[in-house]
Amino acid sequence: MNSKDVIEAWKLFSAEFDFDNLSKNEYYADMFDRFESEVLYSLIRKENIKNILEFSPNLGWTSFVMKEALVDGYYKNKSQAILNSFDIMCASQTLDEHSAIVERNLRIGDVRNTISPYPKNDVDLLFIDCEHSYEFASWYCQWVIPLMEKGCIIWIHDWDKYEDDKGEPKAVKEQLIEKGILKPIINLMDYTIENFDNDSSRKYTGPRGVRSPSQILIKVK
Repeated sequence: MNSKDVIEAWKLFSAEFDFDNLSKNEYYADMFDRFESEVLYSLIRKENIKNILEFSPNLGWTSFVMKEALVDGYYKNKSQAILNSFDIMCASQTLDEHSAIVERNLRIGDVRNTISPYPKNDVDLLFIDCEHSYEFASWYCQWVIPLMEKGCIIWIHDWDKYEDDKGEPKAVKEQLIEKGILKPIINLMDYTIENFDNDSSRKYTGPRGVRSPSQILIKVK
C-alpha cells in the first residue's frame, strides 16, 4: 500500500459516504474533517477490513464512520465485523450495538489498564487518537503495535500538531519507523486541499493550513 492506493480508495468509495447528512448527528464534533472521514470510510471498504481497534473515539464520530463502512461492506465480508473502542469517558456508548453485521464494544478507562483482556491479533485497522505525549506513544509502540500482524493499517490522528521533543511523532519515528517496523503511507493534510480544490464536485469546508491531521502507516514486520 502507498499514498496512491489511499487516494484511489477515496476516489472509488467516498461518494458512498454522505458526509453532509451523516455529520448532522450526535456523534459529530468537527474534529475529524470531511476528507479524513471519507478516506477512513473508503479504506475500510477497499481493504475489506472487519476487525478494528480504536483508541479514544470521544463523542463517537470515527466509530460512527467505521460502523457505516463495515455495514456497507458487509456484502464482501459475509461475516460479522468487530469494532473495539477504548476511551476514558463513555460519550460514545450509545453506539454500542450487537448485530449480525457489526459488534461495537466500548471499554471505559485508561486503555493501558483496560486493554489487557482483549485479543489484539488479527486486527486489520488500529486507529489512535489518544494522549499525544511521547510517554503514551512509547507505551503503544512497545505493548500494542508489536502485537499487530504484518499489513495492519495504523492510523494516528493529530500527527504534526505534536511534533516536539516530547511528542507522539518522535516516539513513533524513533521506536517504529526508523527500525523499519512501520512504513509511512500518507499524511492526509498533504492531500486535503489539493484533492478538494481539484474536484469541482466537492466543497472543502475544513481548516486550511492550520492543522496537520492524520498520518497513515502500515506494519511491515
